[in-house]
Amino acid sequence: MGHYESIEDRTYRSFDGTLIQYSVAGRTDGKTLILANGLGGNIVCWQHLIEHFGASHRLICWDYRGLYASAPARNGSYTIADHVNDLECLLDAESVNAPVIIGWSMGVQVGLEFERQHPGRASGLVLLNGTPGKPYKTVFNRNLERELSLVGRQLQRHWHRARYIRRGKGLVTRKPLINAFITTVQHVGLAAASLDRNVFSELGIRWVELDLDIYARIFNRLAEHDATDMLESVSIPVLVVGGANDRMTPIHRSELMADRIPGAELCVISKGTHFSPIEYPDIINLKIRRFLSQRVTRSTNTTLSLIYDASQAS
Repeated sequence: MGHYESIEDRTYRSFDGTLIQYSVAGRTDGKTLILANGLGGNIVCWQHLIEHFGASHRLICWDYRGLYASAPARNGSYTIADHVNDLECLLDAESVNAPVIIGWSMGVQVGLEFERQHPGRASGLVLLNGTPGKPYKTVFNRNLERELSLVGRQLQRHWHRARYIRRGKGLVTRKPLINAFITTVQHVGLAAASLDRNVFSELGIRWVELDLDIYARIFNRLAEHDATDMLESVSIPVLVVGGANDRMTPIHRSELMADRIPGAELCVISKGTHFSPIEYPDIINLKIRRFLSQRVTRSTNTTLSLIYDASQAS
């Protein structure tokens, strides 16, 4: 992809010897932004943010253990704490001081847990379309913990019987089929009409290659994690961004984080869904830029709340 010509892929050994791949983009002397993916996401998801901040910031994104180019966990463990330890080792490998962690979906929980374990090591948090914990209890505004836990266990148990999906990758990745799937997702309200189809399609093509046994293990560990109890102790600047139409991590979860984290700023994308960063990237990038210049460079105790009307965005 032309958008990624300036991105360099690197690897390091994490705390348990697991080989982790990560990518570095942007200015070598710029403020470091750490990009923490959602479950199943990778650097493709951050295209718009990299294009916006690459000239002024250094951006680093890692593949979670067992997903995409990172090796399976050598210790067999995929908890949120493991991903936090991977991030700590990444910061050490790159000699990164005081980064801003930008987490999307699962990355929100990773960012919050990192702040719990290493308070103040990051200089700011941007929490996009996420929840502080126990996502199965609030997805679709229902408690589906039992049902989704069962799905995760069955996926882990029976994925080896469904490898024909990989053999049929050529069919799965055909453009008409991808477009039909995206249209369906938009029709049922899981994505906005402004969704970047190219980014979503490319991620889907790569997602087909994942080991869904490991994916299910991460899926189940994610459901167990909860950082709600530490929100009041966060002492660094925080920007919370939520989509008013997000069914995966409903907006009240963003509001909860903004209410409980001292001085947190809340930005609501009025027509945004769980995929707000690739639906309304211009709004979010400008909001993050203002947060970095006004909040990360100078502390404030004022809690701000802004609602952006996405229907007015160009």
